[in-house]
Amino acid sequence: MKKLTALLLVLLLLAGCAGQQQAYVPSGETASGKTESPGKETENMTDPHEKESEESIAPSKPEIPETETPAETSPVESPEESETAPKPPEKEPSAPAQGVLLSAPVYPVSPTITLFEEDGWTVKEPEKPGSLYADFIEMQQAQTEDYEKIQKALSAYYDRTLPEVLSGAEGKNRIFSPVNVYLALAMLAEITDGASREQILDLLGVSSAEELRDTASALFLSTYCENGRTVTTLGNSIWLQDGLPVKDETVRRLAEVYFASAYRGIMGSSEMNEALRSWLSENTGGLLDHIIENVATDPDTIIALASAIYFKSAWGEAFKEEATITKTFRAPDGDLDCEFLTDTEDAMLYTGEHFTAYRRFMKDGDEMVFFLPEEGMSPEALSADPEFQAFLHSDNETLLEKAERYSLHVEIPKFDVDSDLEMKGMLLDLGIRDVFSPADSDFSAILSEDMDAYVSSVEHAARVKIDEDGCEAAAFTLIMVKATALFKPLPKYDFILDRPFLFAVKSYTGALLFAGIVNEP
Repeated sequence: MKKLTALLLVLLLLAGCAGQQQAYVPSGETASGKTESPGKETENMTDPHEKESEESIAPSKPEIPETETPAETSPVESPEESETAPKPPEKEPSAPAQGVLLSAPVYPVSPTITLFEEDGWTVKEPEKPGSLYADFIEMQQAQTEDYEKIQKALSAYYDRTLPEVLSGAEGKNRIFSPVNVYLALAMLAEITDGASREQILDLLGVSSAEELRDTASALFLSTYCENGRTVTTLGNSIWLQDGLPVKDETVRRLAEVYFASAYRGIMGSSEMNEALRSWLSENTGGLLDHIIENVATDPDTIIALASAIYFKSAWGEAFKEEATITKTFRAPDGDLDCEFLTDTEDAMLYTGEHFTAYRRFMKDGDEMVFFLPEEGMSPEALSADPEFQAFLHSDNETLLEKAERYSLHVEIPKFDVDSDLEMKGMLLDLGIRDVFSPADSDFSAILSEDMDAYVSSVEHAARVKIDEDGCEAAAFTLIMVKATALFKPLPKYDFILDRPFLFAVKSYTGALLFAGIVNEP
């Protein structure tokens, strides 16, 4: 009988371990309670309730070769050098861990072939780019070809969102990052299903979740660049209420397809809010800290989706500081004295029916395009012009056919502009409706239990600034999900048998095997 009872206890213990749900570790907090900086990889981080070793849910990392530039001069951390051709992203996280690790997005890293000097803009050319650079160029070309395949979907999305967002400026500054919002909405589609997902897919210009995954992945990989000359970094993450029952396969797909990190914590707590702010700040280069300082979850929040972009590039030919002048800018609310960048060059100028466009090229082929509406036409009205929209997604060859070369004198005001938008109303107008309704939304792709979840807010903040040296910009999109039948973490209770108590031992059939009182343990 003693052996049978012992065997039954072992089986019960094993069943209890097998029934535990996988949990997500809150951002910035280790199992011991030690706080780490968000956005940095942490080690030996376990859930105190887990006893079995589990696999980390962290973004897979594409293997991209670094050049032979000495490590001590590289401005980025590069992967281990390999003489083999680049490999596609791994399908499973490479490093097992105890519990679920806190991890920053693992971004693809391009080879460093040029370096910024200490002033942050001047480019120093190395003598040799490195023997592995050819492998990277081949891979980057493949990514560009993938981008060309998805251009149709993105063009349809640009044409619908740009006028919706920009037309509401009403004489004020308004900044929009279409790429950033696209990736945030793509993640939202990934955690929804049914009509909720279909409405998002329609705006994003795709017909299925599989097509969206291909499109979002190609957009991420073809856009990401950090080569010491140009920086375009992207970051995605999902933040989960502590104890929220979620489907692991969805969180893992976010990591593998969107390079998104998963974080868990107590929504509304100062620790969770600080961790989220730190992640946003790090992934936007600190440019939006004056807006991020007001970002906060609350106890009703169950999920937050965050996407960020940071960009920095020098002009191909810098403007001369001595050529900068001060003159009047005719703003809608009155004239302003502004500093103007000036230059004279042989350049192509595009003249449309309602606007004139000038393209100023940056290092590595990026460009900034300036559109001057015809006299009497507002920029808000021009944003809906079909010819303006066609210009934005035309290839270089098409644009050159329609442009003429001039000895061109340009005067461009130096600016540092930002905006902070609530996009819920805009997205409703664009056809995304169900996710905002507790009665109609479908979050079954992420939630493992029925819950009336809904999107409560979609915040989009962006900033762009230019000067004589180049352009620096950043944006983030933050989607908050709440629940009406509010999910709340289980209350804590200390069950301490430090005084006389009763006990019972029951078999799996319910038979009462033992019962007793303990007055003197």
